Amino acid sequence: MMAREFYISGKEWLTTDEAAHYAGVSPAQWRAHREEHGIFPTIFMGKMLFRKQDIDQAIESQSVRA
Repeated sequence: MMAREFYISGKEWLTTDEAAHYAGVSPAQWRAHREEHGIFPTIFMGKMLFRKQDIDQAIESQSVRA
């Protein structure tokens, strides 16, 4: 199976698949766990969109210092 390419540079709002890619998880993991990390979508013109800033904040809040 060929890897899918995403063009997210310069985008502030991401689709579900783009958001999962940006966060480094599978779309299935994204759908199953995004809400428990406080990431909620905005629905615009029938599309579920996620802010990169919200994803960054969720990842940063889980940072572990070794």
